[in-house]
Amino acid sequence: MKKKIFSSKTLYLLNVIFNLILFIITVLSLSYFIFSNDDRFFDRNHLSELLLYCGYFIIYFFALIVLLFKPKKSILFLNIIYVLGILLNFYDFNIHYLKYEGSNGQIFFIILISIFTLIFTSLIYFNTKNKFKISFYELNEIGKPQD
Repeated sequence: MKKKIFSSKTLYLLNVIFNLILFIITVLSLSYFIFSNDDRFFDRNHLSELLLYCGYFIIYFFALIVLLFKPKKSILFLNIIYVLGILLNFYDFNIHYLKYEGSNGQIFFIILISIFTLIFTSLIYFNTKNKFKISFYELNEIGKPQD
């Protein structure tokens, strides 16, 4: 049996590119948040945002590790990571949604979280669609004389 982790190279590259872009954005946002000169660490709202950025960092970092090393159950690990990403996006949505009441910021966060949820769920669907490919090559070779 030959294990086929991703159904195509395009799907694998989409996973890598999507996670790499989000990882870079998270690292830049986290570094700006940490190295800014404001006293943000003493404010409760900023502490929750720092924890949110750290959560994003951990999620995208582990997703990139899984994608680059391709362990045996990488599809399962990626699906768990993407589900955690969806949950973190909804938590992020609730934090920022409550700040803007009846404004364009509210609509922006609704659209943004909907897009991220759609991307994560489509990657989960496509990653599990064709997980294994059965090869009967070994069965055909049984009983044949070796040269």
